[in-house]
Amino acid sequence: HLAWVGPDAHGSFVWSDNHDFYTRSWNPNEFVARATGGFWFFTGIDGSGNVTGGARLPANEGTWYDLSDRNAKANFAAIDGRDVLARLATIPIQTWNYKAQTPAVRHIGPMAQDFYAAFGMGGDEHYISTVDADGVALAAIQGLYQTVQEQDARLAAQQTELDALRQQNADLETRLAALEAQTTGSASSAAPIPWALAAGGLFAFGMVVTQRRHGGGTR
Repeated sequence: HLAWVGPDAHGSFVWSDNHDFYTRSWNPNEFVARATGGFWFFTGIDGSGNVTGGARLPANEGTWYDLSDRNAKANFAAIDGRDVLARLATIPIQTWNYKAQTPAVRHIGPMAQDFYAAFGMGGDEHYISTVDADGVALAAIQGLYQTVQEQDARLAAQQTELDALRQQNADLETRLAALEAQTTGSASSAAPIPWALAAGGLFAFGMVVTQRRHGGGTR
């Protein structure tokens, strides 16, 4: 349809959908396509024509959708998220640029060789599938979540023990205060006893003196 290749766009391919606007290429060796209904790339089908591999870029979006249907997969195996997290922690994550790019264009991520050595995922050690990279990240997040949950459970148990010890300490302080009050009260009631004895002794001495004055004392 309305596809246009500029005078300097040698070796370029331009494809346009059914809209009354030009799709253009100005630079050499480009692949330019406009498909406002979306792009579909199928890399595999089964005997019935069902898609077994591929990806699509839906209309009005900028993100590829990789085929991830359960029905297209086999040989499932469980993983340990904490083990994935531990392996991921050993992989160097760096910033870099492709040699064909200017150094001003920066990227961030692991090297395919390190990723493959740690997880053995993908077809070879020179590429990292976005599916595998996302899967590792999600598994590591689950492993981190499990670790945090276990730590929270331990902290909750320790807090329960600490609260029990604080309550025991408060109970002991209450009992100690009661004992101190009881001891102080007993000491206060016992203090007048020597004065009573002294008064009794003075009374008895006075009786003896009186008896002697009246000649009734003993000899």
